[in-house]
Amino acid sequence: MKLINELNKLELNDNNKYFLENIINSYLDYIDIIDKFDNKLLEKFLYTLKQMELLNNQQAEQENSLLISIYNNMHKENSLDRMIKILNQKDKLTKEELKDLHKLLMMGTKNESETNDFRNDDNKFVGSFNIDGTKNIDYIPISYKEIDKCMSYVIDIINYQNINDPFIKSFVIHALISVLQPFDDGNTRLSRLIQHGKIWKDTNKIFSKKFEKPILYLSKNYLLTRGNYRELLANLAREEDNYAWNKWFNYNLNMVDEQLFYISTNVKKLIK
Repeated sequence: MKLINELNKLELNDNNKYFLENIINSYLDYIDIIDKFDNKLLEKFLYTLKQMELLNNQQAEQENSLLISIYNNMHKENSLDRMIKILNQKDKLTKEELKDLHKLLMMGTKNESETNDFRNDDNKFVGSFNIDGTKNIDYIPISYKEIDKCMSYVIDIINYQNINDPFIKSFVIHALISVLQPFDDGNTRLSRLIQHGKIWKDTNKIFSKKFEKPILYLSKNYLLTRGNYRELLANLAREEDNYAWNKWFNYNLNMVDEQLFYISTNVKKLIK
């Protein structure tokens, strides 16, 4: 697929390079704040962030937040807890673990039954239905026959690619899972789950930290800008070039910037 092939030519433009440097400085300021928490406060803080993310990730796909909240609190394990558990034990994910995470993520949703495996037909399209039943098609994802090979490539990026910062690779993974549409449903919410796990693990690795849970989630920001979010992903599928990738990166860096400002402002109030 051209989207994957174009990754070899991928380069941040000057504006995004500068933006990324500023974001990393803000991120380090945020890390410095929570580093001063004692263990008990940090545990409660990260738990609260996690619980908010569980709802926000599903709300971004217009799920019933009350039902999802009840479900997550009644069952033994959710997808985010499972991912945290896996990545605390090791640094890598397997393809089967990715499928299991998707299955957990879809439990309690309106399309819970669509969790068995990768797509097994080419009936999938990305877009919407009109009232009269006709389709608004943004793009047609890859054939189901290509999914396994493409997802092996995505797994390699998750597990083996070199990292220079905690963000850009995670945005690439987010886009690939969303655009490739390996499952019948739940692809964007799975991509966000993996993105947040990748940011967390790469933060620990790059900055020599030992956070036991992710310290930053962006699903709330995607929810508030859902139209733009969907359009940028569709544009990546249609254009598949460096310009489209840089628009995607710029959007995500803005999401990080806004969330860092929001959370840092509130955390400072907490510790006064």
